[in-house]
Amino acid sequence: MKRLEQVQGWFSRVQDAESEVAKLMLERNWELKKLCLGGCCSKSCKSSYKFGKWMYETLLEVQKLGVEGDFQEVAQRCLTEEQVGIIGLYGMGSVGKTTLLILINNKFLDEPNYFDVVIWAVASKVVEIEKIQESIAKKIGFFNESWESKTVQEKAVDIFNILSKKKFILLLDDI
Repeated sequence: MKRLEQVQGWFSRVQDAESEVAKLMLERNWELKKLCLGGCCSKSCKSSYKFGKWMYETLLEVQKLGVEGDFQEVAQRCLTEEQVGIIGLYGMGSVGKTTLLILINNKFLDEPNYFDVVIWAVASKVVEIEKIQESIAKKIGFFNESWESKTVQEKAVDIFNILSKKKFILLLDDI
């Protein structure tokens, strides 16, 4: 998935607003030091006015961004773009990579799409080529009794010969 242009623009404005808020927080400390009479009066009214105006405008911008940030769709699938060959999905454990792959798998299985075949295989930490080949063979209808007697290389050639004629998506989980 990649962010839609309008979402990316909004996200950039949010980052700018975050930066502005961080500057306000630093400036706030200076403004507090300028207060006297128990914090009721400022030593520099002009400075306090400018700071208050800056804060007000920044709050308005943050509120506006909050309202504008209600998107129906935030990203588009780049899997179906012609020039896409391989997409990697990586990150630390337990952040939802497998969940996202399941959603992608189910979406392509349930709806008409660009691909002739959708293949899901678990690679696991210790990569077992034959198990991955078996998952692929089952999905493309190539798994039979003679499959078991073939070498890893022969299986790879068979899979290549079939998949090279098809548009496919191969989802490898747990690499």
